[in-house]
Amino acid sequence: MDDISRVFPYDRRIMLNVMYDTLDSLGFQIEKANSERGTLIAISPEEPIERVRIACSGVSPYRGDTVVQIFPEHQSDAGKRLAEVLLEEISATTTRCQGYQANKQAIGTSTYSEVQK
Repeated sequence: MDDISRVFPYDRRIMLNVMYDTLDSLGFQIEKANSERGTLIAISPEEPIERVRIACSGVSPYRGDTVVQIFPEHQSDAGKRLAEVLLEEISATTTRCQGYQANKQAIGTSTYSEVQK
C-alpha cells in the first residue's frame, strides 16, 4: 500500500489536533481513532464513500518533527488524489495556525492599532 506523506515541524500531539480539525472542517467522519498510537480512519462525506487511514508518528524524539502518512483505501487515481488533497488541507491548517499565533503574539506585544497597520 503506497502512502502519501509529509514531515511537519510540530509535535505529534499538535499534528493530531490539526488532523482532527482539518477532517472536521471538510465534513469527514472519524470511523476509528487511536490517539495513543497516532492513527485514525476517516470516511469521506460524499459519494462514492472513500476511507483513508492516517498515521501520525514522531520522526525524532529530539526535534519534535512529525510525519503524517495518508493511506487511501483504494489505490485508484481518485483515492490517491483524495489523500493528496487531505495532505494539502492539513498543511493549510498548520499555516493558518502559524498566522493565528503570529497575530496573537503581535497583539500581545503591540497595541491593536499598530498591528492593523
